[in-house]
Amino acid sequence: MLADIEKRLKETAAAIQRRTALTEVVKTEEEKLYGLNQELLEAQQRMTKWEVRLRRLEGKTLLAGWHHLLGNREEQVAKARWELERLEKQVAEKQKAVQETEAFLLKLKSQLDHLSGLEKTYEALLLEKERALLSSGPLGEELRKIIRREREARAEMWEINNVINLGMDLRDQYERVISELIHAGYAGVVDMRSGPAGPGPMGMGPGGMRPASMGPAGMGPGISGFGFSDVAGAYKYLKIQEACNLLRGTEETLLEFQERLQDLQDMVELNAGPNLEIHPIIVTDILLDSQVAAFWMQTKIMDAIDSLRQQNARIHAVLNRLRQRYQQLEQEIASLQTRRREILTSSFL
Repeated sequence: MLADIEKRLKETAAAIQRRTALTEVVKTEEEKLYGLNQELLEAQQRMTKWEVRLRRLEGKTLLAGWHHLLGNREEQVAKARWELERLEKQVAEKQKAVQETEAFLLKLKSQLDHLSGLEKTYEALLLEKERALLSSGPLGEELRKIIRREREARAEMWEINNVINLGMDLRDQYERVISELIHAGYAGVVDMRSGPAGPGPMGMGPGGMRPASMGPAGMGPGISGFGFSDVAGAYKYLKIQEACNLLRGTEETLLEFQERLQDLQDMVELNAGPNLEIHPIIVTDILLDSQVAAFWMQTKIMDAIDSLRQQNARIHAVLNRLRQRYQQLEQEIASLQTRRREILTSSFL
């Protein structure tokens, strides 16, 4: 059985070589045909030009009158007729060459059509040979190991790709949380500079020694007792609440990411993220309504941002290691496929 497969493989390989050679011949003939068509077109254009000149010389035209005066009209007419005859022969030869080349090309392309699909036939024979080799012998054992390892490597690549996508999604989620906290931090700065609503010592507002009924310097009084500081504080709490909601949404993704990493035996410790106890902080800030509470709140926001950025840096490092592993597996698979091909294309006759 193996001898018959080897014989058919050799015949198919020889046919592929013939087809490759035929393809080169077809390419050469197509270039030749293009050149012949260009030459034919130029000859036809020259012939048309001399036909026009001959009609003008034989008719009652200025050109005919001019040469009649010069006394060489008959000579010019004879020259034009001779040139036309020469060009007609040349055009006929070019047309014949074009027709012969076209016929030859059709023949070559017909032969190529009969040789189509050889690669599929060759690959099918290789698979048939592989099945025959797998049944026995040391090469069969080597092939089984190669196939098994390639399957394992592809499964690992698939899992790594899923984990990378999951990690990128988790990193993007953390970036959205960071964005919300940054906006909260900006609002916190405004809140601290504006000062809390309500009278400060000696009936003066703490925001730049202005009356308590006034908003920030140059902004005018608050509306119905609701000053600029209240707006900034409310915006700050809103953004912190949005950040906390987003952060809670990352817990499931983080857990899945860690579980997938363990499946890949990549022992990387990832913290569960910053713990933002948002409600106690808000209550304290509102109840105390002081610069100390606002500063403490601002510190907590900045700590949370730093913690999230450190978390993203760890995720980025893990993703880089996973990508390196993915590239290693790609190289290993390429090497396995090369060896597998060497075995199958070797002759055992």
